[in-house]
Amino acid sequence: MQVSHIVPPGWAGIFPKGSYRMVLAHWVLGYPGYAATMKGSPRALAPDSPFILLDNGVFEGEQVTLDQLNEAARRVCADEVVLPDVQGDPKATLHRSWTALGKIATNRLVFVPQGATHEEWAKCLQAWISRWEHSDWADVYTLTIGISSLRNPEDRKAIQGTRPQQMIEAAKTAYPVHLLGIASPRVFGEEELPVALSCGVRGVDSSTAFALGASGKLLTMKQPKEFLRVPGSYDLLPTNSKRLIYLNRAILEHWVAEGEGSEVVPTHIVRSTAQRWLKYYQEGFCPLEDVLKAVGLKGKFALTRGSRKGRNATRREKHLRPLEDNEKPLDHEEVINV
Repeated sequence: MQVSHIVPPGWAGIFPKGSYRMVLAHWVLGYPGYAATMKGSPRALAPDSPFILLDNGVFEGEQVTLDQLNEAARRVCADEVVLPDVQGDPKATLHRSWTALGKIATNRLVFVPQGATHEEWAKCLQAWISRWEHSDWADVYTLTIGISSLRNPEDRKAIQGTRPQQMIEAAKTAYPVHLLGIASPRVFGEEELPVALSCGVRGVDSSTAFALGASGKLLTMKQPKEFLRVPGSYDLLPTNSKRLIYLNRAILEHWVAEGEGSEVVPTHIVRSTAQRWLKYYQEGFCPLEDVLKAVGLKGKFALTRGSRKGRNATRREKHLRPLEDNEKPLDHEEVINV
């Protein structure tokens, strides 16, 4: 499963962009530098160009018009566009998405079923698939199913714990599936990620690594969900926050590679991230405290050696576990203060 890290426009050119990019239409239109940084190349001319998935902005409350969506798609050479949808409203979503067909200037589209209950959501998905497969549009466009949380249309609050079943239902359609954002780190790591991998979900986008790092927080399953603030609030970030963002990105990618989230951080993830700033670092060459500082960590940590878990487990690995203020380490753990 591919991971697309979402970062505010002012930082898009600083952090690695990757070959699978979720790009937000309202940022493309509002920040010329963002569009120039995130754009791909026409697929016919550059087959190896990054894959550009253009979001319609509905989650951020910035859903654009079809003309604006097409202009944004043109500016970034979008490969795929998320059709207009209405959070929590299956009827309005079906209408807006269907009437947009023939008016979107790409040949790949993402339909995002909506509903306030799983029954509503499933009916929305099946209604779309049934109509789609009996229309000529199936010969014109390539379809992907986007998975968003169930929401009450009145207050737009997400209903947690439903997306694993949504992914299972979407995978049965045999169309590619993209997971739109992640819930809390714990819900993603424990419930959503294993199902996403077993269902063959194509990709996931998330601002979690940036949002947590910018607030000085390490990504573990204990952390609550941190929403991205308005772009201007991130104009200035301390060095520690920037380095912590790099570490959080590596942690999230490690979770996806291993197939599960974790309460601890393997020290090999810290080491590989620290190489950006500690060129000659090798374990044992300098104190671990120096490495932790280099990646932006602060506080008290418990260091323990345990078996690596997950699909790629091959050796024993040291783990770091953040300690609360009054929390005592276990007998086999060493305390490190940073």
